[in-house]
Amino acid sequence: DPTQQPPKEDVTATTSQLRTHHVLWAGYPIAAALVLTPLLDAVTRTWPIRLAEVGWRFGATGIVLNTLVTPLLGIFIAIAVASFLGHRPVVKVLSIACWVLGGLLVLSIAMFVLDSLQVRGEVAEQNRGQFTAPTAKAIILGLISAIVAIWLGVSGHRVSRKRH
Repeated sequence: DPTQQPPKEDVTATTSQLRTHHVLWAGYPIAAALVLTPLLDAVTRTWPIRLAEVGWRFGATGIVLNTLVTPLLGIFIAIAVASFLGHRPVVKVLSIACWVLGGLLVLSIAMFVLDSLQVRGEVAEQNRGQFTAPTAKAIILGLISAIVAIWLGVSGHRVSRKRH
């Protein structure tokens, strides 16, 4: 019937989507804070850098391996926000960063294990139990973080390739 008017657009849904869009944008600075705060804390706790000292390398790597859960949560939030907002280039960059992080973590864990063997030899026999548990915890958290980083990289890559 030509006298019928076309259906009106649902203004409520559009307004709701716009509000959601604005809220999602807030996820980027939240993600940045979750990534940067623990990493800056780790830097300040290990400064100045003394790569030639095995004890410093062991301690600094252990601190970083123990602080990665929160930055990975931040990266996850950033990838999720970018995915919801359709920011495929952001997802792609974050995915590549996750792959690089995963690879660096695997290398760091290997070096941490070697450094721990060297440092362990300097620890008195009666104190080795206090040395072994935190070392094992750092290795386990590092491995979990490496797996999560690689997983985020793969998942983000898949999302960045999809066209909606």
